[in-house]
Amino acid sequence: MGPRVGAAHTINHHEPFLPQLQAIGFASVDYIFCLNQTEQHWSNMAQVIAPQGKICSIVEMSSPIDQE
Repeated sequence: MGPRVGAAHTINHHEPFLPQLQAIGFASVDYIFCLNQTEQHWSNMAQVIAPQGKICSIVEMSSPIDQE
């Protein structure tokens, strides 16, 4: 058998992230790869990223963001 490929879990980006992650047993995540509307999703991502976690976005932002 070959390696498994694909997502083990997914969440709906139109809904708050934290309750969805908690429902599947996660308090936080180590990595987030954002492919659209970073400014819109920033607060959700900041809420769920683990300490020392990494957020990668390929979307240009119109203004600086609060990273604290």
